[in-house]
Amino acid sequence: MDENLRKLLNEEGLQRYRCGIKHLKKTPWRNRSKSRWGKYLRWVVVLGIWGTAGMSLLLFILFLQMPRLDTTLQKERKASIVIQDQSGQLIKTMNDIYGLPVEMKELPDYVWQAIVATEDRRFFYHFGIDPIGLMRAFVTNLFSAGIRQGGSTLTQQVAKNTFLSPERSMRRKLQELMVALWLEAKFTKEQILSMYLNRVSLVSGKYGINAASLEIFGKRARDLTIAESAIIAGMMKAPSKYHPFRYPEASEQRARLILKNMYDQKYIDGEQYAVALDSLKISKPQKEKSLRYFTDFVIRELRSHLGEIREDIIVRTTLNLDQQKQAEKVLRESLEENQDKDVSQGAVVILDFNGGVQALVGGKDYGQSQFNRATDARRQPGSSFKPFVYLAGLESGLTLDSQFIDQQISIGKWHPANFNNHYMGQVSLRTAFAHSLNSIPVQIAQQIGLRKIIHTAKRLGITSDLRFDMSIVLGSSELSLLELTSSYTPFANGGYGIMPHAILEVHNESGDLLYQRLKDQRPQVIVDPYLSMMTEIFKAPLSWGTAKKANFPEARGGKTGTSQDSRDAWFVGFTDQNICGVWVGNDSNMPMKKVYGGTIPAEIFKNILAK
Repeated sequence: MDENLRKLLNEEGLQRYRCGIKHLKKTPWRNRSKSRWGKYLRWVVVLGIWGTAGMSLLLFILFLQMPRLDTTLQKERKASIVIQDQSGQLIKTMNDIYGLPVEMKELPDYVWQAIVATEDRRFFYHFGIDPIGLMRAFVTNLFSAGIRQGGSTLTQQVAKNTFLSPERSMRRKLQELMVALWLEAKFTKEQILSMYLNRVSLVSGKYGINAASLEIFGKRARDLTIAESAIIAGMMKAPSKYHPFRYPEASEQRARLILKNMYDQKYIDGEQYAVALDSLKISKPQKEKSLRYFTDFVIRELRSHLGEIREDIIVRTTLNLDQQKQAEKVLRESLEENQDKDVSQGAVVILDFNGGVQALVGGKDYGQSQFNRATDARRQPGSSFKPFVYLAGLESGLTLDSQFIDQQISIGKWHPANFNNHYMGQVSLRTAFAHSLNSIPVQIAQQIGLRKIIHTAKRLGITSDLRFDMSIVLGSSELSLLELTSSYTPFANGGYGIMPHAILEVHNESGDLLYQRLKDQRPQVIVDPYLSMMTEIFKAPLSWGTAKKANFPEARGGKTGTSQDSRDAWFVGFTDQNICGVWVGNDSNMPMKKVYGGTIPAEIFKNILAK
């Protein structure tokens, strides 16, 4: 390169260098930095605007996808029916999968305090979302490398349980937060807690603290103790894991933690804490499955009085729980002991003198068969129909000492025979009744006519259609056990007709009386001297006739019945307080082996009512 060209290049480079220095002097570093931060700020503002717009659009879309909140709260549910015995003791809650709704103010404070103390201790201070709880859960889960703790408030749980699906997704979580804020704005804390108590699921297939309390303790939530409240609250975290009957140790350990939380937060004092700790052992309440025969009968009667049930109600019934349990036990044991006699089923009805159903057992095991043999089965009553024939005869002029000849008798092709074809010759009406002779009722019917007998049976309470032929005097027309037992009641209560019933009164949850059984204006369907004669004649089978196995000091009378080939065996008898009807047989109508009204049914009657 020649010297002139190098010189020229050096001069251009120097000039450029000088220009660069000059430019740097005109644009200091501070101005350049300010320009850069301004650019960043503009981007932050733009991104913020777009982010806010995007989040608003997302929340709006999520809002459109949510269910109608007001409509969901007002969603119609089946009414719950609480059924009590005659003393007001709970025996069954029926219909809805949700327990009877409760309000926080109806419960002892410690019931809801047990829940708040552990599940959401800042419930009364946060706005539906608990930032402190969320942060604590985040830190705990971060260091445990997994989901160990949740940050949901009780309000969020109400939002999830009441309005949203159980899906686990960010979309559903955002909707949950939105609903929680809406709930806090629309309702009081007490109302939100009441919603939670009514919607929480603690026992399989049912919802609400009342349902859980009834299932586990056999009582309503308002009657829970502090220890029981802690056990219920312990199940909130994981109902299956802390169920007191399936996992008693885990349940007790969890309940102890809750009691400590209640004590630390000054919800209970030291004495209450100590007593509750000693009361955490519980036993599973016994459920009487056969009570369902009775409660099914109650529901049927309830609908006849009130029609469709649209509100939660409490029904006080005529049931005597002790007699019910005794009837169930005696029937079950008797059927098991007599399996070799080919008898598989039975039924028992006990009434008071006003017709109130004290006990009703419709079969051996409700779990195996829900068919109610006490109310719905229609079987031939055999000789247990004869009291109506004898009463009609007495009212037509016969007396207990009227004489008849017990002998073979034929009416056309019909040849009614006595048991074992044994005939006693000349007998009184009293003797014929005691030994359940068949020819005598037929002769009475021939004297007075079938119409009088049918009229007498209907007057006393038989509602079924009766055949208009001579065979009805030996019990050929089919009846139900309840129907026959209630028709015997006038023989025991002074001659007054009754209507069998199971309901005394019905209230709604507010205490308003919806139905009350009035004192019956009962007609007198048997008058003296015929009532006195029937009272006397009913003693004979127990004293020296076919029902000696039913005799005990309190028994006043009764009558056996056996249908052809021992397909049905009956006994209906009474004491100074009750009328009791018993039937045994087979659903298939197959004959039993030497089972008669004076054997198994008579023994069941005695074993239920003898003191």
